Amino acid sequence: MVMSDQRYRLIDRDRSSAFYGAESGIEKLTSDLGNLFFVTAAPTAAQLTALSTTPPVVPDVTFTTAGSGLAYGATYVGPSTATITTGPYAGLMALKKTYWLDSSVRTASNGESHLRRKIETVAIPVFQFGMFSDVDLSFHAGPNFNFGGRVHTNANLFLAEGGGATLTLPDKVTAVGQVVRQQLVNGVLITDSGHTGTVRVATAPGTYRNLLATEGSVAGGPASAANAAWPTISLSTYNGYIRSGLTGARVLNLPLLSSGGSNPDLVRRPPVNENVTNPELFQERLFGKASVRVLLSDIAADITNLPTVTANAPIQLDGNWLAAPPAGYGPVGAGLPPIARTPGAAGTEFLLTANVALGANVTITPAVALLPYYKLPAGASIQVTKGAAVYNETCTGTSGTPAVTNANWFTGCTPVAPAGGVATPATVSAVITTVDGNNILVSSPLAVAWAAGSGTIQVTNVAATPGTARFAPRTFWVHNNNNTVELVTCTGYTATTFTGCNVPANIVATVASPATATTAGLSNAGTGTIGGFLKVERQDANGVWADVTTEVLNFGFAGPNLGGSACADPTPNAILRIQRLRDNGGGVACTYAASQISSDYQPNALFDPREALYRDVAPASGVKLGGVMYYIALDVNNLTRWFAGAGVYAGGSGTTALNNAGYSVYFSDRRNNRNAANQETGQYGFEDIVNPASAAGTPNGALDTGEDVDASGAVDTYGQFPSYNGLANTEPPGALAPLTSLGATPARPTTDVRASQAQVNRSLLFRHALKLINGGLGQIPSPGFTVVSENPVYVQGDWNAAGGFTDIDGHKATAVMADAVTLLTSSWNDTTSFGINGVTGAAYNVANRNRTANSWYRLAIIGGKNVPFPRPGAGAPPQDFGTDGGAHNFLRMLEQGGTVNYRGSIATFFYSRQAIGVYKCCATVYGAPTRVFNFDIDFLDPAKLPPLTPMFRDLNALGFTEEIRPGQ
Repeated sequence: MVMSDQRYRLIDRDRSSAFYGAESGIEKLTSDLGNLFFVTAAPTAAQLTALSTTPPVVPDVTFTTAGSGLAYGATYVGPSTATITTGPYAGLMALKKTYWLDSSVRTASNGESHLRRKIETVAIPVFQFGMFSDVDLSFHAGPNFNFGGRVHTNANLFLAEGGGATLTLPDKVTAVGQVVRQQLVNGVLITDSGHTGTVRVATAPGTYRNLLATEGSVAGGPASAANAAWPTISLSTYNGYIRSGLTGARVLNLPLLSSGGSNPDLVRRPPVNENVTNPELFQERLFGKASVRVLLSDIAADITNLPTVTANAPIQLDGNWLAAPPAGYGPVGAGLPPIARTPGAAGTEFLLTANVALGANVTITPAVALLPYYKLPAGASIQVTKGAAVYNETCTGTSGTPAVTNANWFTGCTPVAPAGGVATPATVSAVITTVDGNNILVSSPLAVAWAAGSGTIQVTNVAATPGTARFAPRTFWVHNNNNTVELVTCTGYTATTFTGCNVPANIVATVASPATATTAGLSNAGTGTIGGFLKVERQDANGVWADVTTEVLNFGFAGPNLGGSACADPTPNAILRIQRLRDNGGGVACTYAASQISSDYQPNALFDPREALYRDVAPASGVKLGGVMYYIALDVNNLTRWFAGAGVYAGGSGTTALNNAGYSVYFSDRRNNRNAANQETGQYGFEDIVNPASAAGTPNGALDTGEDVDASGAVDTYGQFPSYNGLANTEPPGALAPLTSLGATPARPTTDVRASQAQVNRSLLFRHALKLINGGLGQIPSPGFTVVSENPVYVQGDWNAAGGFTDIDGHKATAVMADAVTLLTSSWNDTTSFGINGVTGAAYNVANRNRTANSWYRLAIIGGKNVPFPRPGAGAPPQDFGTDGGAHNFLRMLEQGGTVNYRGSIATFFYSRQAIGVYKCCATVYGAPTRVFNFDIDFLDPAKLPPLTPMFRDLNALGFTEEIRPGQ
């Protein structure tokens, strides 16, 4: 009996050893599969196989492998889509995948055990929520507001509504922090702010109850005493339709966090070698998942050193492209423009000495301004024609004194002998069409004489009488003595007068206080006004990247003018619009739509008063430099045609781009983005924006609540240093105030500039954005389209809709994920945003930015917002100042009035690090429209989600079985 008992005990011991050994294997497999799932939502067969090679190390226990019974490892069963049936997120659709985990072991004394566990991975799409916030979320609309869809925040939820209005929350609401009913997020009581309206919360589908101001989870603010009745209110009165962390709300995090990253990494560039040092985090960034990525930096290596970027050299957006275009581009002409360059500052700015009406003459002083003065920038070109032959000459300088002689010499030239090889100087009729100097162009026939190899070209007037064949006047800026600017175009000239000018009547110009006519250029002639390096890459279905920069540029890259007489679109097939035609004064036909003159183009720039100002009060001075946003425009309709290989894009490589349930574009522009260590950061570097003790919000250099957008623990008064071509704290050659980075008063966000100077010069601060244009109904790629941008995004015009939300072109799911997102209507005009109408402070008058038509937007949005802060007492700002604007203002706007129709899903995971302007309304930034906002219920169908939709991931164990022998 004793011997038998001992044998049974030994058998039991071996069985227990085998069982617990197998259990350790099951637990390790569960952990390993979970870690893999949080890195990739769809593990490959090879990745699953790799799990079987790393069983736990257990003394006296051997894990069986393939060929010896059921092996240690994971087996994929299949996918499914199902509704979550229990818990606070019941009702959401989840993308599920099922796996069997097997752990088979044998002990040293031949004890055996085989355990099986059924595992289900669950992915919940972010856009199944109507509104999601990783930070505090607040509702306090003035009029009725009912967005629809689930609402969730990983922080606190503030619920309020304007007096006499109703906030309706028709679906489940979850807040991991507190549910606050007594105050706004800026600390102002709802009774003091007038937000005493009704908050209506669902208790069941289609059934509602008013959530009283005394029925929050806390008595006051988030840190106040708990409401003892809250568990009953949450779980019984509202049947779990509104929950806090105390009553079951759970944190929902992106896998970025478990990979050692942070939420902003979703849209940010990766650091060098991250695909090697932290491949899990690199895998979670959208940088490497797009169909196309567009990258800009001041230094080429800042692009080519990025993980997975091809070795092809980026294109420098600078230089004389007429004489030396980038390899693979051009030649300039026939719809291919040069890169924009400045005409330079006027050598002698002349003065208007009369205030005249449209079509009249403009007298100028000094008279010498109209003498022939052919000023060439270094390295500029002149074009000489002889019959049908055209000769492009590059010269390095000029000589001659315009006030003394009627001749001028271009020096340092490399002449090309005329056809036939004339050995002696020859004279031909010439038109100099590429002179970028001063405010005017030579367009009259001239005589040009040169000798091959002489290095000099002499230019004289054709007319026998000296001084009669002068140059034609070009459009120039007028800087009035009331701090406004105007554009003037004239059609003729005399010795001292421009004639046929369209001078607006509001120009202030008298003999006693004349206005100044100028180019508005603030650096040496020939200096590039775009700058930096560009690289465009396309990813194919096999994950292989290819450089397509020149392919994209050879469709053109310029946009039409926006002010004065309209010009034809110079590059109608452009996918990227990097620059645009200069404006004119109007009144005369456009003659430069296909110009090859680099100074006929200027940067894309708009004025954003939210970024410019600290309070909702217009300053008496000019345009604040911090509000001037320089952007690249993505023409979505042309991109769609490129993907499809339609029309002029036939034979292009767009048809091979990755189409993963739709197309996607990643964008990052880090030009002018250098810190003291001469490194890119991806952050604006200016946070001194709250300053509660100042009525004007004047920067104080101290860290105030609401300013630390990057959670660094210190306020950046200007952490990024202006850079010219990638050198920190440098400026363009010949830079003039106010656009200088050095000296006693370097340019900073608070610097005042003329509207003309802001538009025609190169960006000095890190103020770069992406604008999406031509994305209306029928213009979006099929079956869906997503744009990811590290920079702020401006969406101009109706998006994925037109006059209503219809599916006449098939359902197309779209999304924009960016540092911040601003919606602009089709009536928006960049030039008008600068207030160029002769009225002081026009750029800050929201009445100048009226919506002329209702607008429609159908897309999901992930974007940043500003950090909320206590309402300052100085200056008596509005009661909602210090909030982030509330859920109804998450979609940023810069226009006034009208109706904005929006259908989609709204999510925020981070505070904006570039678009740092705090919420303010309603005198300078925008005027509240009629909001018709709704959750897009199509997103409840996983098949109708936009490409690259982020997922919350979870792992569930569904079953567990034991087999005594591993072979069973």
